[in-house]
Amino acid sequence: MGLLLGGLVVANLVYYEAYTLGNVVKPLVTIGLGWLAYWLVVRRLPWALPKVLEEFEQLIGIMSLVLVGLFWMVWSWSAI
Repeated sequence: MGLLLGGLVVANLVYYEAYTLGNVVKPLVTIGLGWLAYWLVVRRLPWALPKVLEEFEQLIGIMSLVLVGLFWMVWSWSAI
């Protein structure tokens, strides 16, 4: 991870043309418009997402972790 972060820092130091005023303002305006839309529109909507989908997602996540664990155990036993 340190190597990847170091490469990212070095690449940004070399490619300083990316930090022009126009290239910095565009993402900041996009983020600002997203915040504005959230605070003015999305927060005032009366609907909520159903909890069934969240429970299903948690079930799929646990099943995936168990499956990875089982594959890891079988793989480590077959190496012996």
